[in-house]
Amino acid sequence: MNNTYYTSPKPTWLMRQMWKACGADRELLSRSTYSDQAKYFCIGGLIFSTAVFAFLSGTYGFYSIFKIDIDAENSNLKILYISLSIIFGFLWSWFIFNINKFIYLSTSRGDGSEAISFTEFFHSIPKMILSIVFSLSVSIPTTVGLVDSEDTFLGKREKKEMTSEDLAKSEVALSNKVVAFSTKVQYLFNERFNFLLSICLFISVISITPLLLKLMLTKGPYEYMEENIENLSKADLGIEVIYNYYEDEKGKRQSKFINHPVEFRKQERKKLMDAQARINDKIIKDYLKHNKSDHA
Repeated sequence: MNNTYYTSPKPTWLMRQMWKACGADRELLSRSTYSDQAKYFCIGGLIFSTAVFAFLSGTYGFYSIFKIDIDAENSNLKILYISLSIIFGFLWSWFIFNINKFIYLSTSRGDGSEAISFTEFFHSIPKMILSIVFSLSVSIPTTVGLVDSEDTFLGKREKKEMTSEDLAKSEVALSNKVVAFSTKVQYLFNERFNFLLSICLFISVISITPLLLKLMLTKGPYEYMEENIENLSKADLGIEVIYNYYEDEKGKRQSKFINHPVEFRKQERKKLMDAQARINDKIIKDYLKHNKSDHA
């Protein structure tokens, strides 16, 4: 937007990347007000931050599981092993990022008010559950890493408090990479459950917040421009929407979608087939009449 009374601020590179993270239209936001630009910058930052936690979680999870065997075999493979952990962390974060982005984009915008209706919230529950499940998968390795860091500083004191039987069990568990990691996870649920729960809630809130914010968004210049583009695209494609046209079996008002190019093609095809049928009937009648006159 650039006129006599307002000039849209020029977005920075970081702001454009956060817009891209939440799937917002950068061209429309560049012409919108600063409040809309900042609004979608924050939403994109929340989605991107979940990917950052997923990267740390995936990298440490890979590092923790495979560390024992590689260090025991050859310490020179440490650089290669760390590189593989980073690659795995990047792939895991990319997966979580796309899942959260898809959940956000597939959520319909609210009614334009700040209040979230019961229907809007009810329809968003499956997506919230999906976000929480993925947040839990991110939270567990992250919490294991935090506990391991804490144990690095407090390990001597905690080991003194452990019995010889507990130490023996720990040494046996560490002999297997999968058992070692699962033992740490079991320890979290048994001894540090409150800490694990707090991390899980923290990441879940970050993951769910963009979805809730979309339901609470009030319409601004960006939303109206986006609706205009959508309606113009439908008009160019010959798609007509008649809102609240009929009631379904449950009594809910539904909209009717009319694809005029398709309807035109169907009518054109029907007329062509009807004309062909009439031509065929005339040919058959003429043939029968001619054949009858020959026999006479």
